[in-house]
This record gives sequence, structure tokens and C-alpha cells, in this order.
Amino acid sequence: MIPEKFCIVPWIHLNPEPSGKVKPCCAYHGPDSDYSSVKDFSLEEIWNNDLQKDLRVQFLKNETPKGCATCVNCEDSGGHSLRKAMNDRFKKHIDPAIANTLPDGQYNNFNLVYWDFRFSNICNFKCRMCGHGCSSSWYEESYSKPKFPIWNYQRPPKIMDKEYYGRDLMPYVDQFIDVVEEIYFAGGEPLMMSEHYAILDKLIEKNKFDVFLRYNTNLSTLKYKSYDLIDIWKKFDKVQLFLSLDGFGANAEYSRSGTDWPRVESNLKKINEEEIPILISSTVNIFNVFHFPDFIDHLISLNVSLSRLLVSVLIFPNYYQISVLSSELKLQLKEKYARHLDTLSEENKKIISQHYSRIYYYLDMPSSNAVEARFVKEILKVDDQRNECLTDVVPEYYNWFNKLRIKHKL
Repeated sequence: MIPEKFCIVPWIHLNPEPSGKVKPCCAYHGPDSDYSSVKDFSLEEIWNNDLQKDLRVQFLKNETPKGCATCVNCEDSGGHSLRKAMNDRFKKHIDPAIANTLPDGQYNNFNLVYWDFRFSNICNFKCRMCGHGCSSSWYEESYSKPKFPIWNYQRPPKIMDKEYYGRDLMPYVDQFIDVVEEIYFAGGEPLMMSEHYAILDKLIEKNKFDVFLRYNTNLSTLKYKSYDLIDIWKKFDKVQLFLSLDGFGANAEYSRSGTDWPRVESNLKKINEEEIPILISSTVNIFNVFHFPDFIDHLISLNVSLSRLLVSVLIFPNYYQISVLSSELKLQLKEKYARHLDTLSEENKKIISQHYSRIYYYLDMPSSNAVEARFVKEILKVDDQRNECLTDVVPEYYNWFNKLRIKHKL
């Protein structure tokens, strides 16, 4: 019998990040002491380290590890979590995993059938919710000056990749290319990474067109050197693009700096016309929550089906959570969302009301003065670096933000 809280991920996957840190999956959040790094260990060694074994034991005991809060919160708010999605897609591996795991959690079948290798932090965007670890474009703002004096302070390189952490992940591609079932390309921006195209070449050479290709992309480009991605994707049986879009126009260009909205919209229309399967992967946060209904209306105007809308609510960093907002603004939001639902067709209303219910769940979570103060400091710092202004883009925050500045003496 499969435990109710079971997750197949620790039996089929490891998630090397651009920094070299290796997580059980992209949704896992634990203390840094939990993680090993490919700087120091091979993936084979990490496969049965203490964290991996503990996760397997907890799942087999029908327990939820602390680092799995993202999936728990998603499920509690009525969403379809990564845990459930992975169990659905890789269900054939569950019985062998349970049967062949030793009592201490050791699993000797090192077999990566699901890949999410973050080869580098190369990215042409510097989204407010991100940082240098996942975007090379953040480098100058993150490391132009140390925040405090440190003896022997050494900045990391702008590009975090195999040269930085001292291990090439491509041999694992060759090792497991005959068994891989699904590849998730993320970053950084995967459509700018040479490794992505090297993997596509290897798959095509081996006629492995049955591998499910999934992407998380900012959709800023559909071409790379001599590669035309639409032509390539048409060769494969299953392709799905998760588009990191959660606003349009000025709102998108503020929260996801580097966005050229007309270009992104043109690419969106192109892949929609070519019937490339997409999901609009929207992350609701402090920057877009007031304009999210406008974004939904814009998707409708572009003939994008709202059944393709996948909504998550930002948890990290906590100072950009929507729970930071004042009670007055939260009430205004709920009223705005209620009015918006009344403008939608019955079919769209049914879809969006579920997303709005989840947003309300996170909106009503508690915050703190410390988080509130951090929010103001980060906004002022980045606005100054980029010569931007939050309240120009979200005028609804004008009075509230100025009160926070006075309150926290900033």
C-alpha cells in the first residue's frame, strides 16, 4: 500500500542548482546544512547521503519532511502540488522503490529517470524575486560592494557553472540518456544555455523523441545560434512550456527586469499559433497581486485558454509575500477580485475562482514587523539601483508604502 504522504522524487531524481548545491528537488527548502554540493561529492555519493535516506524513510512512514512545506501549502490551499504531479507521472516506479529500499532509507538503484540539472545561472533577466544564484544578470547589483567588510572576501564569479563548482554534469547525461523519461529545463534561463542544446542533439541522435521535454522559460527568445526551437520541439512527442509570466507591460518589466514585453508577447502568440503546449506559470507576489486580474484579462484578449493558467503564490523570499500587505489593502484586493470574477464567463469564472481562493489563503497568512521592514529596505535599494519606483507601477501602494517608510524610519 502506498503511504498517503508518499513522494517518489527521492528515488528517481537529484536537483543540482547553479551554485553546485544539490537538493532533493526544486521545491524542497531546508537549511543549508542539509545540502551537499557537487564541488565536494559526486551525484552517486549524494544519492544515499543522510538527507536522501532520511527523506525516503519519512515518506515510507507516511511522514512529511519539514523541507516539503511548499507542496504541503499548495495542497492545503487546494492546489495540485509537485508531489502529486510526480507521483502521477512516475507511478510505475513507486512499487519497486518501496520494495527495494533498505530500512535505513538506502536505495541502491542509482537511476536518474527524471532530470532537472541547473547547469548554470546564465539569465538575461533579473527578476525582483530572484538573485545572483539563479541569474547572472543580478551580479553587478548583488556584488558591486560587500554589505560589510570581510577579510579575504571573494566574490563568486558572474557565471556559476562547471568552471565554478569544478564538476561537469554532462557525463550524467550520457550515463542516463537511455533511461531518462522526462527532462525539466530551468535555470537561469535554459534557452540561453549551450548544455540544453547539447542534450537535444543527443536525444535526436538516439531517436529518443518519446522523452517528455518540459521547460521553465521567460520566453524572451525562441532561437539560439543555428537552432530554431519551434522546429526542434515539433520532432518530440511531448513538449510542455511553463512560461514565467505573471504580468504584462510595465508591471512585467518592473517585477521581471529585462523583460521586453512586446517581444515576449510576440513569442507567446507564435507558440500559441504553432500549438506548442504551454502553461502560463504565474507567481503571485507583492508586485503583481493588484494587477493580476488585468493580466488574466490580457491573456483572454490573446486567445490563451485560462485552463492553461498555473498559479502559485510566492513564499520565498518572505518579504515579497502578499501577506506583508496591510489589512486595508487586503480588503481592497478581495473586493477587486470579487468584481473581476463577475466580469468573466461561467467557464472562466470557475477556473479563476479556484486560483483566487488560493491567493486568499496566502493573503491571510500572518506577517511581522521585521519582514515588513525588510520589504521596504529591499524596495528602496533596488529601486535606487535601477532608477525605478514601485508606486509608479503599483499606485495602490502609494499611501501604504510611505507610511511604512515613516514607521520604519527609512
